[in-house]
Amino acid sequence: MLGILLVGHPELEQRLSRHDVREVMQRTEIARLRPLGSDLAAYLQRRAEAAGRKLADFITMDGVDELKSRLTVRTGKEGQVSLLYPLNINNWLTAALNTAAAIGAPVVDRDVIAAVPAGC
Repeated sequence: MLGILLVGHPELEQRLSRHDVREVMQRTEIARLRPLGSDLAAYLQRRAEAAGRKLADFITMDGVDELKSRLTVRTGKEGQVSLLYPLNINNWLTAALNTAAAIGAPVVDRDVIAAVPAGC
């Protein structure tokens, strides 16, 4: 018995659902990662601990709240769409840390997150 794990974005699911690869799709189990939502601070704390640091060394709680706000998109019909997935969070936090370093801020706070260009 052989198992293969494919990890990808929604585009991979679309490609596998094409008519010419339906045999593959019939043998595929899809698991979707939900956005972190209220678990954002806990996720960031875990990442900081993995680096042997405290979350407060990197970002303030108002910075966490602003990050959550920036990664929650308001749409017309659906209301709000959360983009709080680990890849997005990590990219934004990296951009925020770089922005903080560029402007001389000791940690990432609400103002530093606001200074990060959209679509980083």
